Amino acid sequence: MPKEYQTNFSELYGDRPHYENSRPDKAKITLSILRDALDADLKSLRTLEIGCYKGEISRHLAPHFNEYFAIDIDINALEIAHEKDNPANLHFNEQNAEDLNFKDEVFDVVICSHIYEHTPHPKTMLEEIRRVLKPDGVCYFAAGNRYQINEPIHRLPFLSWLPKPLAHRYMKLAGKGDYYYETLYSYSKLRQLVSDFSIEDYTLKFIEQPDQFGGKHSWFENGSPIGKGFSKLLRLGYPMIPTYLWVLRKSG
Repeated sequence: MPKEYQTNFSELYGDRPHYENSRPDKAKITLSILRDALDADLKSLRTLEIGCYKGEISRHLAPHFNEYFAIDIDINALEIAHEKDNPANLHFNEQNAEDLNFKDEVFDVVICSHIYEHTPHPKTMLEEIRRVLKPDGVCYFAAGNRYQINEPIHRLPFLSWLPKPLAHRYMKLAGKGDYYYETLYSYSKLRQLVSDFSIEDYTLKFIEQPDQFGGKHSWFENGSPIGKGFSKLLRLGYPMIPTYLWVLRKSG
């Protein structure tokens, strides 16, 4: 594959304790939102996870669904995933999300959590997600915003704001490598990216009521003045929120 594809993410970045330690919490949030969004028994649903890496989230989620397929293009990461104690219904595959090897309309749920920025052609990936979803299927889509102060993958301030040539140089100067693979989108561009879907937005619901969706502390307890003020501020500054939590449904 061309260099723009991160086929060796696990080799480039090695062990990332902060990343792997957050997996159980992210799985809990994903599961809570899907349970709220779907009027169905999850145990009956066929699910696809895109960008599973070493399968940390897959192992937490798979027992709650029927068949669970998890794909990635990082062969080394998938080999590590296969070596773990995995649920019987969990199937790891090497596949490119831009060219899925599945028939049309075969999945009830697709999970695409913080993956679009790693994909050279995210619009193609979203088209493939739409193709493999059943007519009443949903996609759990967690997406980072380009305009967040601390870039989430490499933890370098303002890295995602920069044009690619400057971002490559910044990475090199910071000792983080010599190539910035990721491309984060602004809020408006993310809306364009998922324009073939209808959006059920859980972003503010999660921030305001985290205990209902697998989160932790809330500023909104008991309708406090601080909570009400923060809520208004969030709505005004929604296009600058660092991460969006959307459930996408096939439209049209």
